[in-house]
Amino acid sequence: MRGTITKCSALFALGLLLNFGEWVGVMAQYIVSARAGLVNYTQGEVWLQAPSDMLSRRLAPHQQLNDGDVVLTRNGRAEILLNPGSVLRLDRHTELVFHQTDLPLVEFEITAGTVLLEAAGLNREILLRAQTPHAVFRVKKSGLFRIGVRADATCLLVRSGEMEVFVQGRTQKLKKGQQATVTSAQVEIVKLLKPLDEFELWAKDRAEVLVAANRSLTRRRSFGYGLMASAWVFDPFLGMFTFVPFGFDSTSPWGRRLIYRCPYPTAWYGGPDAGGLGYGGAPGVTPPTTDPERSRPSFRAGDIRLERGGTLTPGPAIGERGEGPIGHRPMPAPSAPMGGEVRSAPGPVKAPHYQ
Repeated sequence: MRGTITKCSALFALGLLLNFGEWVGVMAQYIVSARAGLVNYTQGEVWLQAPSDMLSRRLAPHQQLNDGDVVLTRNGRAEILLNPGSVLRLDRHTELVFHQTDLPLVEFEITAGTVLLEAAGLNREILLRAQTPHAVFRVKKSGLFRIGVRADATCLLVRSGEMEVFVQGRTQKLKKGQQATVTSAQVEIVKLLKPLDEFELWAKDRAEVLVAANRSLTRRRSFGYGLMASAWVFDPFLGMFTFVPFGFDSTSPWGRRLIYRCPYPTAWYGGPDAGGLGYGGAPGVTPPTTDPERSRPSFRAGDIRLERGGTLTPGPAIGERGEGPIGHRPMPAPSAPMGGEVRSAPGPVKAPHYQ
């Protein structure tokens, strides 16, 4: 009798261990937090040239870029995830090389074209550094940065945040509202901000998609201690990754709120939009209210499109807080990813984790 009880206890413990291992596997499979270079979205013709390949091949969403990989957008655009919270968006006719993808250092080189860097989630350990044929620069404070490379110069524009530029052994700081023309010999800085062009409006619309995916995912599930750090989390409903901050809500460089939900009261949780200690989905606590028409888009799951009346409504202008739309053209939501069907796994929904 005692042997039977012992055997049953052992089997029960083994079952718990296997279930826990499966849960951890699912968690690891659907989270990205330790590596940069995951392709989240492509539009049009985008190509990848790996160091080990003789020929380039089409780049599709959910592919992981490695050190030495070259991305060529040609007649297309791409969205690439960096450290959790930071996104790199490439305009048409852009060429970019990734030199370092393992955190805490993310390093890339822009050899031609234009990129928009949406930098967030930075600290003393996580560094974003890049170079062009004319300069080396790094992000000092989270914000929004545009880098354009011509044959004779590099153009840097700081919409928000701060960066350092290194030219000829000298360091030059660029702050919000400044733009600079950098050659191999000098840095010319002016305080005139250009209005948003068609590429930046596209990038802003893509940022809106990530915000809508964050709200969709956090409405459907809470994370709590299961996340343990800010991360890119995969949403199988939309077939894309979105950013989920850990511990408190955060604000993107576009001025949009990204939500974290905890299923139980936590004394340490009190972010800028938390509404007091204990908020985060805790029982009996009411979160800050938001106009549902502005924060809750409708979804058409059949072809994985995000829509409200057939289009995605843009958010506020740069530098403004709130949830209201601005007056530029709406962009149709992205279609299903090129990389094939995205199937959800049982259990907690997470994104691939790369060690």
